[in-house]
Amino acid sequence: MALRTLGILGGMSWVSTVQYYRMINEQVGAALGRQHSASLLVMSQDFQPIVDAQSAGRWEQAGDMLTAQARSLKAGGAQGWLIASNTMHKVFDHIAAAVDLPGLNIFDATASAIVARGISRVALLGTRYTMVDPFFRQQYSQRGVEVLTPEGSAAERVNSIIFHELIHNRVKPESREFYRQVCSDLEKKGVQGVVLGCTEISLLLADGDLMVPVFDTTALHAAAAAAWQLG
Repeated sequence: MALRTLGILGGMSWVSTVQYYRMINEQVGAALGRQHSASLLVMSQDFQPIVDAQSAGRWEQAGDMLTAQARSLKAGGAQGWLIASNTMHKVFDHIAAAVDLPGLNIFDATASAIVARGISRVALLGTRYTMVDPFFRQQYSQRGVEVLTPEGSAAERVNSIIFHELIHNRVKPESREFYRQVCSDLEKKGVQGVVLGCTEISLLLADGDLMVPVFDTTALHAAAAAAWQLG
């Protein structure tokens, strides 16, 4: 069978982009057997200009950067695209309006899995943008899922671990324990599951680590990508 070619907007960070590449290939290979692998184009964006734009609130500028990359993917033969990042889905519609190719949205993939489990209230861990910006809550709310997030110093440390450890592929036992404690505190507030709302957090947590189900956005998005490629 002919696979659809998927373009990946990556590099945000390179650590999670590697996970996407591996997971999509594993699932396509498992579905087709023999020596099959995924048909992918990967555009790895230098992350620092994106981080600078985020910090300054220049989301349109960040969206323009990724739109240019998405156009390059289309020119290279991509038939669809995804953003290998949770936070940068804030500019998903910006890219979709400028690039005439289907985009695979991380919120669709994640919320579908949550609702399929009969869950409606989850904890969301991610960058400070993901946890504080109403946009991300609204995306889940529109899909039938209520979101709670850490607050105060706990939220700051969740964000700091992402930017100073995980995006550099540094995994510390004390950070894993801290994330587990944060999740435990949110469980006491009635959450029925935990969304790993940053594509690197799966380095620290996995389903089975907590008393409630864990929803790995990277794995769910990659699964949706593989299914799309297979048609």
